[in-house]
Amino acid sequence: MPPIILPLKAILLQVLFLAIAIAIEAFVWRRKLHLPRRTTVEFAMATNLLAAVVGWLVFFLVQRFLMPRSLQIQLVSYIFFSNFVPNSWMGLSEWLVILICFGVFLMTYIVKAKGLSLMQWMEVLPPSITIPKKDVPKVLTSILPKIHRQQNFTLLVGHSVSHSAILIILFVLNLRLLG
Repeated sequence: MPPIILPLKAILLQVLFLAIAIAIEAFVWRRKLHLPRRTTVEFAMATNLLAAVVGWLVFFLVQRFLMPRSLQIQLVSYIFFSNFVPNSWMGLSEWLVILICFGVFLMTYIVKAKGLSLMQWMEVLPPSITIPKKDVPKVLTSILPKIHRQQNFTLLVGHSVSHSAILIILFVLNLRLLG
């Protein structure tokens, strides 16, 4: 039986990033939609935990069944040791990480938007949340459904700000590891 390895660094970073995302997104929701603090924190917590669980499940499924062995080794090396091992994927690893990060950003936004719809359907949140029309960019008004434009825009703002803060923390951590 292979040994069980606990990725403590990855777990601690996930907890830190969840706490940061919950705090930032709850703040954005409270400020933009003027909802009670408790409601915004509960929503941010529920959607972020849902996105984290779905994200890890997708990660393990893709890693286990769809990735070639050499790419799996790169991924494990990056998660455990924050560096890449020399192999045939070495030249593409950095670009692959950037592409995966963009995909994770979009996937978690979609999971959160569906989580918002589900919470409104279950009447955990009010069915119609409105923000001033001037706060919604014209580009989004043509893309998003009319009913959910304002909520989705607020969700996108909070999601973007929280992911930006997480990205800054990752840059600082990587600079510290390199220096």
